[in-house]
Parts: sequence; C-alpha cells; structure tokens
Amino acid sequence: MGSTASEPHSKDHDDTTEHTGSYDDSGQVAMRPKKRQSTTDLSTSSAKKRRLRRGKLQDLPNMPIDILYEIFSFLQPIDVLNLARSTKPLRAILLNRSSRTVWKSALSNYGPRKLPECPFDLNEPQYVDLAFSKHCHFCPVSSGSGVKTIIWKLRVRCCESCKKDPSCLHILSKSEYYRLKDKKQQQQQTLIPCVSLPPARSDAWGSPNRIVCLRSAYTALNTELSQVVGRKRKRVRDAWKERTMRIIEDAERCEEWHKLVTLDAVYAREYVRRRRATAAKLREAGWGDELNKLSNCDTRRFRQLAVVKEPKELTERAWAEMAPSLLRWMQTTRIKRIEYERPFRMEPGVRIVRQIIDRYASTLPIDAAVPGVADVCLMEPFWNVLANCPEDVVFVEADFEDAITELPRLYNEWLADAKALLLQHTELAPGSDAAAIHLDLAITQFVCSECRPPWGFTAEEALTHRHDDDISETAANQQNAFLLPAFRTLKTRPWDINAEGRPSWVHDPWLEQCGRNVVAACGRDADVTTLAEMNALDPWLQCKPCSASRFPHKAFSWRSAVQHAFRCHKSSKKQGSEMWRVLNAADTDGARAQKTLQSVYQCKCKRCRESFWFTTREDENHRRLCLESHLRST
Repeated sequence: MGSTASEPHSKDHDDTTEHTGSYDDSGQVAMRPKKRQSTTDLSTSSAKKRRLRRGKLQDLPNMPIDILYEIFSFLQPIDVLNLARSTKPLRAILLNRSSRTVWKSALSNYGPRKLPECPFDLNEPQYVDLAFSKHCHFCPVSSGSGVKTIIWKLRVRCCESCKKDPSCLHILSKSEYYRLKDKKQQQQQTLIPCVSLPPARSDAWGSPNRIVCLRSAYTALNTELSQVVGRKRKRVRDAWKERTMRIIEDAERCEEWHKLVTLDAVYAREYVRRRRATAAKLREAGWGDELNKLSNCDTRRFRQLAVVKEPKELTERAWAEMAPSLLRWMQTTRIKRIEYERPFRMEPGVRIVRQIIDRYASTLPIDAAVPGVADVCLMEPFWNVLANCPEDVVFVEADFEDAITELPRLYNEWLADAKALLLQHTELAPGSDAAAIHLDLAITQFVCSECRPPWGFTAEEALTHRHDDDISETAANQQNAFLLPAFRTLKTRPWDINAEGRPSWVHDPWLEQCGRNVVAACGRDADVTTLAEMNALDPWLQCKPCSASRFPHKAFSWRSAVQHAFRCHKSSKKQGSEMWRVLNAADTDGARAQKTLQSVYQCKCKRCRESFWFTTREDENHRRLCLESHLRST
C-alpha cells in the first residue's frame, strides 16, 4: 500500500507531527493527525494528578446504602460526626433517620469507658457533638485545645466569654430563682435546669456564685406560662418540672462518665506511666508498705521528684541510675513519718496507764489524793516505756510491769512534790518546821487560776481538783508535746499547769486573811488551828454587814463564811473578825437543821478523789449527767 505525500506544514503543527492512516467505509485510507505533544509545564501536570487523587472518594455516596452503613458502623463517634460534616451528600446520608443504627454502632465502639445511654432530649448526632466535639455551642471561636467545659445539665459546651454573655446564659436574680423553685418539693427542684457557676474574674472578691440557665429555655418557659392560667398553668409547670428531673438524672450519669474519662486521659500520659513503673520497682524492693503510708503532702513530693516526673519510659538502665537517690529519699521520708506519728501511737499506751491508776487508786484510802493520767505518764519509768516503743508495736500491760512495781514509790514522790509546789506559792520555805504543818492549817487555802468565779480550796482539795480542758500547743513542753495528742483524746493534762501553761494554783493573801478573821471570830489561834479541828468544832456564823441589809437571817458554816468574805467583801471597809458574829447553840442547831432539810450531800470520785456537792433542789438527771461526764473524762 502506497503512502500519500505529506501535506504542507501548517502553523498549528510543529515538525514532529505525524499522520497515521485508517480505512474508511469506502475502503480508502482516511488520514488523521496524531495528538500533539503537550507543551504544558510539568508542575501543572502534577497538580492535576493530585486533584484527581484527592477526589478518588467522590463517588462514595453513590455506593449501595447498606454497604455504606456497614463501613460506617466500624467508625468512632467523632469520626462519624466529622464525616457528616465533610460533604453535603454524606451529611444527607448520615443525618437521615435510617442511619440511626450507624450512630448507635459508633457509640458502642467507643473503647475507654462505655458511654451512658443517649439522653431522651437529644438525638445521637447531638449527643456525639456534645460529648466529643471541642467547639463552643454559642460562638465559632475556641481556644487551641478546644472548649473542655461541658455543662451537662444545660446540654452545651461553653467558653469563658460566652459564660458572661447574657444572650447565651441567663443569670438568674434571687427573685427569678425562687419563682422557678417548686416549694412543695424538699429538694427545691427548679422548673428548668440551672447550674451554679463561680464568679467571673472581673467580679469583686468574695462575690457569690452565679445561678445561670439557658436563655432559650428561660424564654420558652415564660412564654408558655404567660399563655395559660389556672389549672392549665399548674399542668405546664408539672410538665416542665418532670422534664427537668429527667434531664438532671441523665446529666449526673454523663458527668460521672466524663470525670472517669478525664482521669483515664491523665493516667495515660507518659509521666504517669513512669510514676507507676517507679512505684512498682519500689514495691519489688520492699517499700510497698511505706508507699501506702505516705501522706498527701509526701505523695505530692514524690510525684514532683525530677527522676519520677521525667516523661520517659522507665528502663532498667534508668532505674539503676535513679535507685540510690530515690531509696535515700524514701528512707528520709520514713524517719520523718515515724517521728510525726509517734505521738499519735501513744494513745493505747496512755489508756493502759489509766487502767493501772484506777486499780492502784482502789487500794488507797478514799480521802487520799491520786495522781492523774498525765502525771503518771510523765513519770520516768512510764515515760521510758511510752517513748521507746518501736514502730508498729501494740502496747500491752506487760510492757509496764517494771513501772507498776515502782508505783508506790512514784506516788509518794509525786505527793511530796505536789505539796512542795503548793508551799512555793506561800512565803514559807519548804522543809522548815512551819512549812511542815502549814498545809494542814485552816487558813491555808489556794485559788484555782481557771475556776470562775474564784473559789478557795484546801491543800487536800487542791490535790484532787482538775479540769478537763486541753492544754495548748504553745504551753506544752517537750514531754507534754510528745504525748499531747493522747492527752487531748483522753481530756487530761498535768495537775500543776493550766490550759495556757501557767501554774494552776495561786496563793491569795486576801483569802488567807478571810480565813484568819473567821478562825479568830471563833476564838481560836489562826497560826496553830488545823483544818481538822475547825471541822470538828463546826461553828456557824452570821455576817454583820449582810444581816443588817440584805440577808438578816443568813447563817454560814465556817468554810462558807470564808468564801463569802473572799467573794463579797473584798472591797468592804468593815474587815476583821469584828464583821462576824458566832451563833449560839440554839441558832447553830437551827442552821444545821436547815442544812439537813436542804439535803446537801457530797459525792467523791474513787478515781481522782474529786468531790461534788448536790442538793435536792437540783434535778436528778442533772446530777447523773454531771457524774457521767466526769467519769468519761477520767
């Protein structure tokens, strides 16, 4: 077959253009030119290819719908939501009612924690958007990490600026809030969901929390209530209240789920995994018990250690490098913990000491003074047992066997020291002949620095008088501070100091002068007359200044006369024995008979020997409560 001559070159073709032939219907060859070589730039061609590759899934919506549903059912909830937002065809498919199974399957695929059931007032796409989408529901602007605050009761995510915007969240005044409450319910349920938000940073310091609700819900409620009256209005309020209760129930479940998911996200971080690995290594090394006993403060310090906080995987080499310093830190923390907890471990031992004192007191006469629990604990043999007890050792009575054998000697030494302490408050020197009998005199009385109003106590009464108040930390010395937690639990303290650490007993010269006046009025020498002699004499007296004005028929025993003068006539000009008139035998018998009619009787505690006086005028329950309270405190 011959070839035809080439046609002249035209301007539309270049020299490289060739023609190929083909047969037409008539059998002749029809010549057609080949495609011209492309003159476009290579970069333009690659851009077209990228656009073609980017559109490879453009026919995805044209696939059979059941296949699409099967594919989408394996996705996570946020992936389905992002897919529905990608194109209009996919949005039409995924937001159709028939695709509800896809959303349910996606919700069931969420792995870390099972999602609660979809709330009744939301559909699945709204639920996924609320739970996983990071944008604000009121404005398109969000921070770099997204809006993390979900107000579940209001079904919104809200940024900080929109929280202050009245067009988004309505801040309820007090009157508006109380109008929304149901007064018949004990929990004061509101008709629409309301939440309490902290005050804004721009508010004044100490501003109360803000009660807010959705502006749309508040407007809808007011609109609906304004259109009805009477019973219809009540039905509308009941319907809104029931709906709000269901919303709150769903919100509480979702809040609990969100809290757990947030904690899971924190634990998933690298430094948390390293911290757990470090704790596991310490437990393998035998420090598990010490880790469990770390206080909250020590736990925070452990987490802030540089070797623990480092966000890297804990390898064997890294553990070998950090182990010496970490073990030294654990040893130091253990020593500090033991020193801190030692005072709190003393309480069982102090309770055993109390039982020992109770048994020993039962062997003493009823009028003998008994040292308190705090006084015995501070005695050297008992103190050594309490202070030198090893860690994690439970106190038993056998630990105090050696101290119990020395208890009679310790009791005599305590009694002698207590009397010497009382004598220090007088002008007499301990050890002198006058000091030996001074505490037995009728005029020797002391004032408790804590009793209000002040009252005079003899030496015997002072040794048995105690208060149940705690001793302050500033007043405690080294030994007292060591046992201070146990003393506070048992409501006890040393006999010779008050709650502020000052001496408990004070010698008042005016009180002694009142005693001298009464004893002299009875015709006795105040410098030699003892307390026992005055009690045996039992004189009754009448106050001349008071009988002339306020109490013409008032009679006093000699002890009551001393207290009366001390409290009522300190500023009186009529002082001395002349202010008292001793009653004759007939008047004394009448005064004693009147006292018998009042049925004044004394109760004495066998534990501490403290005395209590009661009359028939006082209620029986009052007396019982007083005695029970004293027994519990001792």
